[in-house]
Amino acid sequence: MGQQELYKKLAKSDAGIPGTIHEVETFSTWWNKNLATVVSYYDNYYRVFLVVARVKKESGGWNVVYADTGATEDSPIWSYVTHTFPHDHSCNYWGERGRGKHNYFSDAKSEADWLRRELSKGYGKYHDNPIMLIHPGCNVGRYFHELVTEPYVVKKEVGVAQNGLSKFKIIGDLDSDIKPFDIIKVLKKDETFDVVPYYHAGVYLGNEKVFHFYDEHRKEWAKARIDSIGTFWSGINTHGHLIIYHPIVPFRNWEKIAQNVAWAVEKRYGEDCYDKFHRNCEHLANTIVYGANHSEQVDKWNPFCLGTEISQANSELGELDNRQARDIQERIEVPPKSSCRIM
Repeated sequence: MGQQELYKKLAKSDAGIPGTIHEVETFSTWWNKNLATVVSYYDNYYRVFLVVARVKKESGGWNVVYADTGATEDSPIWSYVTHTFPHDHSCNYWGERGRGKHNYFSDAKSEADWLRRELSKGYGKYHDNPIMLIHPGCNVGRYFHELVTEPYVVKKEVGVAQNGLSKFKIIGDLDSDIKPFDIIKVLKKDETFDVVPYYHAGVYLGNEKVFHFYDEHRKEWAKARIDSIGTFWSGINTHGHLIIYHPIVPFRNWEKIAQNVAWAVEKRYGEDCYDKFHRNCEHLANTIVYGANHSEQVDKWNPFCLGTEISQANSELGELDNRQARDIQERIEVPPKSSCRIM
């Protein structure tokens, strides 16, 4: 089977794109080398889709998605995990721009060309914040769970349940399951101060290091810091399980995130300013990764405009290009490697 025919087959079978596939064009960006625009004809119109692919391999009985595993066009369909945008096939927006229902293939092809060009640019807001072009709700008021959700952000748990309890045991190499700049959460309960359990949030940095808003003695003394996963994990008793949130489409530029982290640690960001409702660990993690200064645990029903939040985060968070920032950046691999194929 030729490469182009493989792409069409997988766009139809794995990505779930409706109608008749007329064109598949692959391209790459700073955040993924395995992208494609697809033009399909259905319901009497030509429509454009974006497909983001990751390579999946089975390891130790677990289905794990690897960002850095090579594959060839002869790899079987199940070797890939694809994410199709927009999630709602009838959606009429690419971010703040309209998504057309075209009578002519040439018009749909022009839209696909524009989409590839905007995402591939080396500058501009769509370069630094690609979610702004892909999420149709980024410029209107939405709830947090409507913005940070699949297929834009994939949620999963790591580990195995023990004796049917909610306690999880981590197995294997953390870096094979959690990628740098994934947000991780663990359910904790401080028997002295907390009546009910809560989720402690942080940003995974690779090499079993976590950036979080924390103090081991009292929440009120918390500040931005980098600790081992063991420190992040400490004190969970039988209440804890690790939840991972992995953005399929970056909300913010990875280089800027690394520099924001280095700046926040250097400045001891938030020291002695902990506020459960306005400045908690989840606020900081979400601001760094998503650009959204919100905590779903306390702001679940407060709508906000993601585009406005990202702009504020970009202007308010400082950047420090020091050795620590470069160490963090060196742990990042753009998924997948060049030997991988789309879908």
